[in-house]
Amino acid sequence: MTAALLLAGLEYEENVSLTIVVGQRTNLTQVTDGTEICLPAKVDRIRFVHKFKVAIAPWAHFGYAEAGLALESMPQPTDMADRQKYLDAISASRAFSAWDRFEHDTAYRLLQPLGGMYGKFLKALNFIIREGEKQTPSRLLDLYQNIFRRAEAKRFDDAVARAYRLVEWTAQWLLKRDAGIDTGDIPADRVPANFELRTNEKGRFYAGLRDAWQLLGELSQSESVRSFAQGQQQKLLTLLSIRNNSILAHGFTPISESQWQQWDDWLTQFFLPMLLEECKATGIVQLPPQLPSAFTSSQ
Repeated sequence: MTAALLLAGLEYEENVSLTIVVGQRTNLTQVTDGTEICLPAKVDRIRFVHKFKVAIAPWAHFGYAEAGLALESMPQPTDMADRQKYLDAISASRAFSAWDRFEHDTAYRLLQPLGGMYGKFLKALNFIIREGEKQTPSRLLDLYQNIFRRAEAKRFDDAVARAYRLVEWTAQWLLKRDAGIDTGDIPADRVPANFELRTNEKGRFYAGLRDAWQLLGELSQSESVRSFAQGQQQKLLTLLSIRNNSILAHGFTPISESQWQQWDDWLTQFFLPMLLEECKATGIVQLPPQLPSAFTSSQ
């Protein structure tokens, strides 16, 4: 019962104070009768450690915003080391929450004071926010990692919607790089004779996701891109059918885990190797690190 009351006192600190009975003793059995006195128990750090552990737990599933809100609702610790850990955790939670929302400039600014703990992430962000040949491929690979964070949280419709954007954006990047073509405004003389593309209200040809990859199969200067574009057309149709039936596209059916697994397998086995191969020309040879699932402290 004593232990239960102690735990309750640690959990519910409002209007609850914990004390400890001390006194003189001549043995290890009990204090000398008449020397007892009640003193406040120093439990602030115990309370902090417990509440901090609960508040930071959402990091395990990339719930940075949730963790940030929980931390902000905690009583601020009085111990200096605990306070620094607490402030670091709030800053890191806000930074990775911003990153998860594609607010990369904000994430970079918030992570800079924590550089010693998150240096590899600052390096990845630097490529994402700095204009240059590394920027677009870095953003594509960042989106790839974002997709899998959504899937980890069982948000399969979100994951597939973002996967669709990744495949579309990659085609747009490669067409611009290899053929100087903007998929939203394609000159008539750049349309292969055997292609039928739709026109917009200004009479300009444009290419959606499927058309863009078909164009790459004909026009790309990269053998790996042409091989991918020509060899993956049928599988891409299957995956697009899953996406099109999603509530976030044109349908009303939530995407199941098994349907997401089809996207997962294809992205991992076929799409990512091709994308990384094309990123090599810019000096990017591997995926950026996945965002952390555990908080790292300098304390």
